[in-house]
Amino acid sequence: MIAKKVWLIKVGDEVQGPFSKRGLRRHPNVTPDTWAKKENWPEWKRVGEIEELDDLFHDEEESKKTSFEKSKSTPLGEVVLETRQDPPHFTFWLVIALLVVLYFWLKIQGII
Repeated sequence: MIAKKVWLIKVGDEVQGPFSKRGLRRHPNVTPDTWAKKENWPEWKRVGEIEELDDLFHDEEESKKTSFEKSKSTPLGEVVLETRQDPPHFTFWLVIALLVVLYFWLKIQGII
């Protein structure tokens, strides 16, 4: 289905368009405060006040939320620790521990 280009916007004193809803979403100057109207409307309205365009900025707002805001609420007093990457694997720490033990054993034996 091809989206109809029915939306006009005002950028400064210049009227631009018509745009489809997708075109408005991609336009770099469109914000909730941008003046817009359908071609057949007599008056201009702010994009944020137009019911048909309610979801125009929905994806952008969702992506700005942190993962903590997106997660379910936690009980009072519970601490949530989020990391951007997984901590080193158990095997990594096992090898480190064995190397430390080996170092001290060699030191006690007088080899190093």
